[in-house]
Amino acid sequence: MRRLFALLLAIAVIFAGGIGYYAGSRHLLSPAYTMASADCATFPQTGKTVCGRFLEYWQQNGGLAQQGLPLSDEFKEVSSVNQQTYTVQYFERAVFEMHPENPPPYDVLLTLLGREKFLAMYPGGNTSPPPVPSPPVLVEGRGQKVFPVTLPGGLVTVSMSHQGSANFIVRFLGTDAQLIGLLENVIGPANHSTAFQVPKSGDYLISVEGDGAYSLRFVPIGPAELAFAVGMPQTFNGKGKQNTPLVTLNTGALTIKAKHNGRANFIIWVLDSRGNNVSLVTNTIGPADISQVVRINTPGTYVIKVDADGDWTIDASQ
Repeated sequence: MRRLFALLLAIAVIFAGGIGYYAGSRHLLSPAYTMASADCATFPQTGKTVCGRFLEYWQQNGGLAQQGLPLSDEFKEVSSVNQQTYTVQYFERAVFEMHPENPPPYDVLLTLLGREKFLAMYPGGNTSPPPVPSPPVLVEGRGQKVFPVTLPGGLVTVSMSHQGSANFIVRFLGTDAQLIGLLENVIGPANHSTAFQVPKSGDYLISVEGDGAYSLRFVPIGPAELAFAVGMPQTFNGKGKQNTPLVTLNTGALTIKAKHNGRANFIIWVLDSRGNNVSLVTNTIGPADISQVVRINTPGTYVIKVDADGDWTIDASQ
């Protein structure tokens, strides 16, 4: 009987003393600290001391279970919210911030840790998963062939290479063999790109003539590709038939200054993100040094499409 009484007394003492653990931690709930002075407490687990209003706030607002142990002493820190300097102290689950300009109990505030972590992880404030790049459609072969392809409607870019010495012709056809667009028509080796409009999502035919090995890579322009558009001003350099990178344009005047050292056609178009031809900037033959202003009616993403046989430079600005 005495042993049972002693056991019950020991259990009562343990709980009366408040010895235990809080969920998610290996720290004892109590005794969590020893009073170093009338208004300071030292926590042996971390060796840090909490004083004054910070200690009072800690005791009155959940203590160890809610705020955790102190990880630092008091020190000065510049706030990322308003760039003001405050006295702060770090705890396991919070950061206390002293605001003497406020009356109690608002003279101690918690820093906006959730805001800081959110902005660090999601700088644009968008928690949606990033858009998935559009899968390219590849066509490879040799000689005269027709390839069935499936493409989404809208703007599509295509990179084309040919290793032969004779005609290299690429036609974009409907399934009824009606010509929608002539994508390439050159003689000899080629390493070109162009942009064109697919009328609507569906099946199409790519007719290719070439005496050497050729490769075509079609890339539909979707949200992931539009995210990489560059702003103004920009200088673009190229050779032959090429597209510029996607560009972001505002409503108003787009100034294009361009030079070309070739002998054949030098043509510049501006296409919108749906593949619509917004403007024919120039259509000349041979060397050129031109300046032109284009009206952009709708802000958005565009591409500058060039057909040339020589080196060219485009300076675009708004």
